[in-house]
Amino acid sequence: MPFRNGTYVITDIDSSKSVGSGASQLSSLNSWLEFQGFKLKDRNSFENKASLAFNSTKKKLAHNIVAQLKSSKQCVLILTKNTKEPKDLISFEITYAIDECQLPLIIMYPDFESVTSPQKLSMYWPKELKTRIETRQVKAVHIPCSEQPARDALRRFHINGRQALPNGYAHFNAAAYQEWGLQASPTKNVRISHVKSRWPMSMLGR
Repeated sequence: MPFRNGTYVITDIDSSKSVGSGASQLSSLNSWLEFQGFKLKDRNSFENKASLAFNSTKKKLAHNIVAQLKSSKQCVLILTKNTKEPKDLISFEITYAIDECQLPLIIMYPDFESVTSPQKLSMYWPKELKTRIETRQVKAVHIPCSEQPARDALRRFHINGRQALPNGYAHFNAAAYQEWGLQASPTKNVRISHVKSRWPMSMLGR
């Protein structure tokens, strides 16, 4: 097993597109992760996402995914309303990250300001993830795409960390979100206001 020091990001947002809010959010997230000192690992290609039919190109892509996951210490999974739709490449990444690499998952939801009831977000979960959460095969924490929760989770939950996640339903409580200046409820997930920006570039200067 290679030295595991990377952060692998799984997303259905197409980073090859230079325009659009999704690509902008992913670019900001990647910039913030790198600024915070996280060494990013990814598939380095967003082509041929429709399937993993093993022609030569996709064999190389699958080989690259495996190599990057094996050298990662944690996995960020960004779930949007479209992620649950069947996508063989994302399914392969999720399955390999959990089953073969035993990576803790940091599951981010761009649509929410706080997440205190992750079980109520199962409609976002691809079937491979849902099965593994429900059968306790994965360790995961569910958070919004916000700076403070992300910083806390990324620094704390990884294979080299001293604090382990209890199961696939971990989350921060409402008091923690309120300390971070975010709206939260003990019993429900709070959707993000459309007027609030996600991953503001100003955070890169902090």
